[in-house]
Amino acid sequence: MDENNRNDKIDLTNFDLSQFSEVFAEEDAKRIEEKKLEEERLAKEQARRAEEKRRRQAEELRKKQEAERIRLEKEAAERAAKNAQREKEEAKRAAARAAEAAIAAKKAQEARQAATLAASAKMRDNASRDNSILGGGSEKKADFAQISSALDYETVETTQEETPEYLKKEISGKKKKAKGGVFTAIVIILVLAVIASLIYALVLFSSTGKPADTAQNQPQAVASEYKPYAGLETAYNKVSYPQGISESLKPMYSQNTDLTGWLTIDGMNIDYPIMRDKNNTYYLNYKNAFDESARYGTPFIDFRCAKTGLSKNTVIYGHHMVNQEHFGSLDNFVNPEFYKQHPVIEYETLTAAYKFKIYAVFYSTTQGSSDGGYVFEYYNPNMSDASFDGYIKMLDQYALYTTEAGLKASDRIITLSTCSHVYDSLKSGGVDTRLVVVGRLLRSGEDESVNTENVTVNSNYRRPQIWYDNQNKTNPYASFRSWSPNK
Repeated sequence: MDENNRNDKIDLTNFDLSQFSEVFAEEDAKRIEEKKLEEERLAKEQARRAEEKRRRQAEELRKKQEAERIRLEKEAAERAAKNAQREKEEAKRAAARAAEAAIAAKKAQEARQAATLAASAKMRDNASRDNSILGGGSEKKADFAQISSALDYETVETTQEETPEYLKKEISGKKKKAKGGVFTAIVIILVLAVIASLIYALVLFSSTGKPADTAQNQPQAVASEYKPYAGLETAYNKVSYPQGISESLKPMYSQNTDLTGWLTIDGMNIDYPIMRDKNNTYYLNYKNAFDESARYGTPFIDFRCAKTGLSKNTVIYGHHMVNQEHFGSLDNFVNPEFYKQHPVIEYETLTAAYKFKIYAVFYSTTQGSSDGGYVFEYYNPNMSDASFDGYIKMLDQYALYTTEAGLKASDRIITLSTCSHVYDSLKSGGVDTRLVVVGRLLRSGEDESVNTENVTVNSNYRRPQIWYDNQNKTNPYASFRSWSPNK
C-alpha cells in the first residue's frame, strides 16, 4: 500500500474464508484435546488426593490399632507377671511349709528314737539289777541284749503280730517271774511314747502357722528343682495303712490319707503325689497335698476312678501353672521331638507301680457351644471295651500325633489333663480348652523300651467347629459327633 492510500479502508466483502476451514478445525480439535487432557489430569489429581487421604486414614487407624494392641499386651503381660509373682510366692510358701514339715517329722522321729532308747536302757537296767525279765544264765542275757538293741531303732508300739516268735515264747515262759519288771518297763515305754507323740503333735501344729525362722532361713530351690516330697518322713505311726501299701508311699500317706498314688515323668518337673476326694473340686482350688489351704490345689485323680489300683481310664487333673509346676510343663508334649525325650509315664498306686507308653496328645474343648453341640468325653474313667473301640477312633481324629504304642479295646490307659488357651483368640472371653496326654499301660510281657522314631503326625487333626467357622473351612469331622462312653 502506498503512502497516499494508507488511510483507505480494506474491503473484505468478497474475501473467501473457506480456505482456512481446515486450519480452524485443527485448532478446535486441539483445544478439545487439551481440554480433555486437562480434565483427565484433574481427575487423576483428585483420585491421587483421595487415595492419599485414604492411606492417611488407614495409617492413622493402623497406628490406633497398634497402640491398642500394645496396650492390651502390656496389660496382659502385667497380669501374667502378677499371677507369676503370686504363684512364685505361693511356691515359696509351700516350699517353706514342706521344709518345716520335714524338720518337724525329723524332730518327731528323733523324739521317738530317744523314747525307745530310754525305754531300752531302762529295761537293760532292770535286767542287770535283778535278772527278772528273762531269768539267769548268760545265754538268756545275750538274747535280751539282742532284743533291746533292736528296740533302739524300732517303734515302741510294735503290735503282737510284729513281735518275734522267739520273744513271744520267752515272755510266755517267764510271765510269773518277770511280772513286776516287765510291767514297769511297759508302763515306762507307753508313757515315753505318749510324751513323744505330744511333742510331735505340738511341733506339727506349729508348722501350719507362720514358718519357723529356721525354715525361713533355708535357701529356696528353683521351680525346676523343687521336690518338696523327696525327703518326707512319716508324720505319725498311728495311721491305719491300707493292706499292701508301698513303703515308699507311707510317709506321704501319713500326711494325708487321701493319697491314691504317685505320678512321675522322668526328666520333667512332674513328680507329684496324687490325691482323691469325693468330688473334683476339693483339690482343684482349695487344698494342697498336705490338706492345707492352697489357691491352686494339687494334682488329683477323678473321683470316679478307683481309690486303689487302676481304672480302665485313670484320669488325673492338674493346673496349668506358668512356672511349669503342677501340669504346666505338659505344653511341651505338643512338640513330637519333646515326646521322644520323655516317652513314658510312671504311676504308682498305693500297692503297685505301673508304666505307660505315651500314645497321643490332643486338644479338646469342654463346652458343646464351641463344637457344634458336641463334647468329647475323654475323661470318663469307666469306659467298656465295646465303647473303647469308638474312643480310639475319636482319639485318632483329635491327636496331634500318635506313636508306636498303639491302642486296642482291652488296653488300660492313663489320661493327664490340664487347661489350654490355644483357641482363646476365636471367641471373646476365650474357649474353654484342655490339653490332654494319653498313655497306654504296658501289656503283659511287653518290653518298656520305646521306638520314638515311629511317630505319625496328623496335620489335619480335629479342631472344634468354632475354628473351622473362623477359617471359613468345612469341618471334615462334622458327622462324627455321636460317640459316647456310655454307648
